[in-house]
Amino acid sequence: MRVNSVRSTVLIAVLALNSACSSEGAVESADTVAPFATGFPLQADLPVVGRGWPQTLPFYVGEELNSILFESRQAAVVQCMAAKGFQYVPSPYQPNDLASDRVNPLDRRFAEEYGYHSLPIDFTDPNSNADPAFVSALESSGDTPGCAAQSFDETFGPFSEFFDQVDIQLNDFVGSIRGFDVSESGDLLASMWSECMKEGGLSYERPDDPRREFIEAPEVTPQELSVRMADLECDVRVGYTQGRHDWEAERVDEWLRVHEGVVAELSEQYATVEREVLSLRDQ
Repeated sequence: MRVNSVRSTVLIAVLALNSACSSEGAVESADTVAPFATGFPLQADLPVVGRGWPQTLPFYVGEELNSILFESRQAAVVQCMAAKGFQYVPSPYQPNDLASDRVNPLDRRFAEEYGYHSLPIDFTDPNSNADPAFVSALESSGDTPGCAAQSFDETFGPFSEFFDQVDIQLNDFVGSIRGFDVSESGDLLASMWSECMKEGGLSYERPDDPRREFIEAPEVTPQELSVRMADLECDVRVGYTQGRHDWEAERVDEWLRVHEGVVAELSEQYATVEREVLSLRDQ
């Protein structure tokens, strides 16, 4: 199992088992997208940039299918562990890691609340106090697969080839749209943004600088929020994010043109996968 750079297809990091026991054409129509698990709505009528672009692709596997697969896997673990005489408590689905990819730099409500921080993922493993026998039944031992591996094969196995191909294409896609920050237009807009920030008494050369300063802090402080709002105002004023969107959009269009056949094939496969995954909800 791997985590690809855009963490798009199957939330592998969360699905690996949440287990316990192991010790951008842009989409600009709706006002908001589905809320985070905390109920925080994101603004969607903003220029798509960065890791928001994969979600505009027709074969992108989003949160609805991810949640169904996750819950199906948890149900399979419950049944497998029960057959071995153990009571496994299903882990709750945590969409926030995937949802954080959707946060736009111009999302004012999010900036006012979280500054440069990501949305917190509050996960408590309901099986964390399991005994060694429980852990042995859940995890693989030598050549004998445990319930975690068995449940993964049952739920994700039928779609593994599709997910593998999507991962390959998404990694290529994301790589093809990188580079705005070192482009001529990126340098110019960063310089304009920096001058705007200096007018407010803040000395930063590039928009990534304050993010690096604050993102690892243990909590969101008033200072961080003040800098973040100044950053957002300067971004709007000089058109940094809009310029990034325009630069990346050209590369998105080019990638779609070059990979037209692959996109069509994966889109057709996605329709089949979607039907089959949605059917799991009724089982």
